[in-house]
Amino acid sequence: ARALDKAHRNHIIHRDINPQNIFLTYEGQVKIIDFGIAKAASHNSTTHEGLIKGKLAYMSPEQATGKTIDHRSDIFSTGIIFYVLLAGRRMFEGETMEVYSQVREARYEPLNKLVPDLPAKLHKIVERALAKEPDQRYQTCGEMLADLEECIFEMSVRPNGRSFANFVKEFFK
Repeated sequence: ARALDKAHRNHIIHRDINPQNIFLTYEGQVKIIDFGIAKAASHNSTTHEGLIKGKLAYMSPEQATGKTIDHRSDIFSTGIIFYVLLAGRRMFEGETMEVYSQVREARYEPLNKLVPDLPAKLHKIVERALAKEPDQRYQTCGEMLADLEECIFEMSVRPNGRSFANFVKEFFK
């Protein structure tokens, strides 16, 4: 969320946020990579209607239908990643056309039914990021990050770069 907020403040829309484009370093940093289909706002940042680029299972409904997109499409994709991490399963499942229909309609099993014991605030964060209509989503990744940080604080979790670096080093030993 922090990295996307920075990109969006520089008027860059990634347009392909998915797990393959998130890089974890041994120093405990999370980086977004592969801005190959990203566009800068000053250089025609919108995807023209009818043109679909990116990975279907991580697209926003407006991107999947070929509509004009903005930075809020990246917010939806980030919500999908949070969903997958928290649920331990894909948000959209099935054959390609079935997934396409689910993505277009933002139709998925609610996270609170799959993992009911998560804090209600976390459910609300994911739900808001995954709102079908862009106007109902977080309007910036900074807003989403603030809610995530508040949720982490309320859960009395104290993540830091060093503990995350140790986890990454141990996991990829």
